[in-house]
Amino acid sequence: MPARNLLVAIVTTLALAACGTDRTTAEDVSLAELAARPQAYDDRTVRTRGIVRGFDDPRHYWLEDPQINRVGLEPMNVIAPHLDREVTIVGRFSFSRDRGRRIRIDGIEAYDAAR
Repeated sequence: MPARNLLVAIVTTLALAACGTDRTTAEDVSLAELAARPQAYDDRTVRTRGIVRGFDDPRHYWLEDPQINRVGLEPMNVIAPHLDREVTIVGRFSFSRDRGRRIRIDGIEAYDAAR
């Protein structure tokens, strides 16, 4: 039975790796840069830092810096536990005139747990 569990773990890891993005190739980009030049980062993997903010009606979350540069965050269930915390997000950035700036989260690298 342990060999079967190991095989399942290996297959699952490989499948997730194939679907996800490589965090080591993420570009470090400030929220100010993403706000100023969103087309330059469209469909690229980025790493950025800010404070998670949210709104209830309709429920949504975004990452914000002190200058109020903002980027929407998805999926909501991943980011919700980090509300009002400073985090580093890695994910796929997208921009469209209809939906604005968004990051599809692949990982949350760090946060200020003391808040």
